[in-house]
Amino acid sequence: MFVNRLANVYIDNEPNITNLHFYLVGPLPQSQGFTYLLTIVDRCTHWVEATPLGDISADTVAQAFVSTWVSLFGTPTLIATDQGHQFESTLWSQLMKILGTHRSHTTVYHSSANGLVERVHRQLKATIKCLHSPNDWVSGFPWILVGIRTAVKEDLGCSSAELDMGLHYEFHGN
Repeated sequence: MFVNRLANVYIDNEPNITNLHFYLVGPLPQSQGFTYLLTIVDRCTHWVEATPLGDISADTVAQAFVSTWVSLFGTPTLIATDQGHQFESTLWSQLMKILGTHRSHTTVYHSSANGLVERVHRQLKATIKCLHSPNDWVSGFPWILVGIRTAVKEDLGCSSAELDMGLHYEFHGN
């Protein structure tokens, strides 16, 4: 347990990363063979994970979820998705059953119900456009994630990195 020095909030060491929002972004300009992003946002801490994808088949999305999230943070309790064919597939249902994860979905044509992820997408797309080489967004993508994770969230009063991992990033360069 620790006290967040920015928000002065007591944080228990119990896992926070149990309720996730999933979404697919794209197509984006092709970069190193990738045209899509799988974005995963933790509801509590707003921690963002995103991984470039070459396609958005159910198999590709499931593999990205396991390698990007499950291998680092374990299995979530609940996942909220849209009703994309990837998330409605038999493969995805079987994966959720194996992991013991429940899935909820947003209403058709009302992606605003997944507003947390929609805000992250606006931020991702705007940042990609600002890159020196927007058509090579994959190269700059780790820095985009660092920026999102370390930015102070107005509703939290601290960054996702501080809330989730107790990390306060300091960059000492010029």
